[in-house]
Formats: sequence, C-alpha cells, structure tokens
Amino acid sequence: MGIMIDVLVIGAGPTGLLMAAEAARFGLSCRIIEKNSAPLDKSRALAIQPRTLEIFDHLGIIDRFLVKGLKIHAANPFSSQKRLAHLPFDSLESPYPFILSLEQTETEKILTDYLTSFGVKIEGESEFVDLSQDEEFATVSVRGKENIKAKWVVGCDGAHSLTRKLLDFKFEGDAFPTAFSLADVELAWKYPHDEFFAFLNPEGILGVIPMPGKNRFRLVFQLDRVLEGDPNLKDVQEKVNKSVGPGVVVSNPLWTANFHINSRLVSSYRKGRVFLAGDAAHIHSPVGGQGMNSGLQDAYNLGWKLALGREGVLDTYSSERRAWGHSLVKATKLFTRVGTLRNPFLVFLRNLWIRFAIPKLGGRLARAIAQISIRYPKSSIVHESGTFSKGPKAGTRAPNAPVGNTDLYSIMRKTTLPHILFFGAKSVEIEGTVSVEIQDERAFKIYGVVKPSVYLIRPDQYIGYRSSRVDSFVKNHSRNL
Repeated sequence: MGIMIDVLVIGAGPTGLLMAAEAARFGLSCRIIEKNSAPLDKSRALAIQPRTLEIFDHLGIIDRFLVKGLKIHAANPFSSQKRLAHLPFDSLESPYPFILSLEQTETEKILTDYLTSFGVKIEGESEFVDLSQDEEFATVSVRGKENIKAKWVVGCDGAHSLTRKLLDFKFEGDAFPTAFSLADVELAWKYPHDEFFAFLNPEGILGVIPMPGKNRFRLVFQLDRVLEGDPNLKDVQEKVNKSVGPGVVVSNPLWTANFHINSRLVSSYRKGRVFLAGDAAHIHSPVGGQGMNSGLQDAYNLGWKLALGREGVLDTYSSERRAWGHSLVKATKLFTRVGTLRNPFLVFLRNLWIRFAIPKLGGRLARAIAQISIRYPKSSIVHESGTFSKGPKAGTRAPNAPVGNTDLYSIMRKTTLPHILFFGAKSVEIEGTVSVEIQDERAFKIYGVVKPSVYLIRPDQYIGYRSSRVDSFVKNHSRNL
C-alpha cells in the first residue's frame, strides 16, 4: 500500500513549485511529481505582478527575484504610431510599485531552490497516468513506478491537465479566432527599457515587453498571413516596421513561436480530495501578464487551507479563486478583442476612450493589473461586525502598516499563523493566533480606525474578519476564527 502523504502536487511549473512549498511550509508531508526530466528552457511567462512580489516578500525570497529581474514602471498604448496615454505604476499602494520582468525559467529556479530548502525535491520522469479517490485518500498511478497515496492531490499540470480530464472537470470557454506570434529579440529603438508598449493598429496588435538583458524585449503580435512555421527575423522586422515605424532594428532572436489564445475556466476548482490550480483551472489571453501570477495566488490561497483541513474552509478555495478566475477570463477576453479591433469607427471610439479614461481610471486599472485589488467579499469565511466608515473591508488584502519599531508585514513573515490586530485596545492572547497590539496613529489611518477595533488577518494576508466591537470578538473568538 505504501506510506500515505498529506499532499501530492502534480506538475513542477511555478504553480506546482509554490504549491508544494506552501504545503511544506505549513508542516504537511508533500511530494511533487513532474513528467519531464528537466525544466523547460524557454522564457515563457515574464511578468511578476506587485501582489505576487508581496507574496515572495512574505516568504522571505523577494531579494532573489529583485536581483535578477527588470522593473517595469509604466504602460503606454499607441495607435497609428501615436501615444494614446501613459499608465504609471509608481503610485500603486504596494511596497513593490512596479511589474518585475523575469523569464519563467529563472522564476522556476528560484522556487525550486526555495522548495528544496524544505527538504522536498522534484521527482522528475514521473509521468502520472491515472487517479482515483475514496473517502480516505486519493491514489495516483505513475508510469513504471509505485502508486502514490495522498490525503489531498493538487493538479498543477497545465492547460492540457490530465488531472482535469481524468476527473471530468468541466472546462468551458472558447478560442480566439486569430493566431498570434511571439519573439524574444534585441530591439534598437528610441523608447525606454523600463516601460511596456502596446501598438494597437488596424493591421494587428504589437506588444513590446522589456526583458532583463541589454536591449532585450518580448514581442507579441499578429501577422497578416498564416505562417507554416514559427516567425523568422524578416517576419518580425516587417511587423515592427508597420506598427512602430521605420528606423527600428530587430536582431538576435532567441525564441520565436506561434500560439492560439483560449479562454476557458473549470466549473469548480475541487472534486473531493482533488484540487486544480493554475492553467489546469483557467487559461486566458496573456494580456496584462496575469496567468502565472494567478496560478501562484491559487497556491498561496490553498496552502493554509489544506493545513487547516476544515471542510468548510477547503470549499472556499474554489469559491474564492473561481470567482476571481471568472472575472479574469472575462476581462482578458474583452481587452484582447478591444485591442485587436480593425473596424475604423470602432478603432476611433476605442482610442478616444483610452485617451480620456486612462487619466481618470488609470489608478483602478493599474491596481487590477497589479492584482492588489483582488477581493473575496462573498466568501463564507469573510465577515464584518460593527460600523466602519472607511478602511480595508473584510475580504480584501491587508495593507502594511507601522507597528512600533517594525511593521505588520515583518511580523507576519515570522509565522504561518493568522494574526489578530487590536487597534487602540489591549491585546488578548488567543490560541492558534498571533495577537498584535497597535497604537500607532499612522496604522489607524491606513486601516480606517476611529475607535477601538479588531482585525483578523488570514495566513494569506487577507482580512478574514473585522469588528468595531472588541469585547464581543474576544468573547466569541472561537466562532470568528
């Protein structure tokens, strides 16, 4: 029968690596299997959003990313070679007000080293072929090897997930009719290397994303014709000339490829003892660089819930993350369609909207891209009581705040337990939590506190509960946790 473990992770991409590390960080026994013998060598996903950087900070590995990545400080939509607007990220309410550009290969190396620090190693050349489950455990069959029994299984096996197919998760959606291409190249042009550019021309979109390395960029684009193979340097140069104008030199392509965009979402992220995360659960347009980040946040949301092991809490993984996934799939599909418009009148209306909307709505759009605006207000484990006129609501990300000679994020980094913040009230020690007494007026302002209040911060840095009735919370804390 073999030894049963707590968590088996299928797939060793970024989502799987963080999922296994989270399981281990919370003290669960864990294994991670991967059918390939070695990591893939293509750059693939690039963008690491501010919310993901906050997660890496919480895990104590942020410096490993910052030293290798390139900070992107703004986005610039163009049309007919004229800039429509400028969307800066510098004013984001985050310790990391920028998007970090870093090849997925480097992200995977860092996360692999982090996972190894917990004594967990990737089991390569382990091709998963079958899965069954009952009330006690799930059994995973690996080709040519002994079956693995686990209390929980998390399928992080990508867009073509066998986990999803074997358990017949509904994966609904459609494909974008136009093919796209990408090229990682060197670019000699007049624009800065720390900003993103989108050229929204009637003949097709061209996205230009800075990469680490002198003059290196990722180009994402549509061509006027269907290619038999991957685009060559001549194809890429022609596209750039049409979209940006003459005088731009493209050289040294390291990777070119064609791809299709699918927008699909599973009907539930859970079936019994099996969960889906990352591309196994949701795939969508790469616009906004949301894909890898969403998978990493799936893992961050699920890890502490697996450790807690309560059915009602485990069910909120699907309800919380699927609600966000649904919004993400809709938004990326809409922005892709709007960005690829060809009808001259619709293009005119789109450009007019961008010119006027970005200055007014830019902050909200930047927060959405940064993923710091994700919230779970309808979750069954999110509650409020009392009265608050302002401040972050239950179900939203907990902002950092000063606490004496340190800050909230530094305190939370030291443990996997939930934290209870007592604002303007004497802290009370409650088993299984960390109590933090806050008297700093700066923190009061950040959290919108005008009278003694209490906030419960979940292990994933989200506000699970807030109340302006401190005595009532202390008396009934077992029902609030």
